Amino acid sequence: MKKITSFNKTNLAEVRKEIEAKLDELKDLGINISLGTISFDSDSFKARLSCDIINSDLNGINSTIYSKEFYKYFMISQYPNAIDKEVKFGGLTYTFLGFKPNARTKKAIIGRNGTTYRVEFYSIESQLI
Repeated sequence: MKKITSFNKTNLAEVRKEIEAKLDELKDLGINISLGTISFDSDSFKARLSCDIINSDLNGINSTIYSKEFYKYFMISQYPNAIDKEVKFGGLTYTFLGFKPNARTKKAIIGRNGTTYRVEFYSIESQLI
C-alpha cells in the first residue's frame, strides 16, 4: 500500500481492508472486533469498533451480540433453538440471528449470504418455536 497523503473514499476502502486484516489476527485471543462506519475528511477519519467474545456460551448457544440481546428478553425455554434457525420470509430462506432491542420497529435480525436484515419479530415468531 502506498503512503497516504489525504483520505478519500477510494483509499479508505484500502485502509479498511488493512485494518480488518489486522483485527482478524486478534481472533486468536478469542475476541471478534469489527469495524463500523467510517466518517472522514481529508486529513483524518473516525470509525467505531465493536468487540465481542468468540464462542461465549449462552447456555450452550454460540452467541453474538444479537443472540445475547434476544435471550435477555426471551427465556431460552420459550424459544429453545431459535438462534441460527432457518426461517422463511418473503419467499426466501434466512437464518435467525437475534434481536435488536433498541430498534423502534423491526427488532428481529435475520441474515442471508452475509447480509443482515431487520424484520418484525411477529412475522417470523411462529417459525422459531
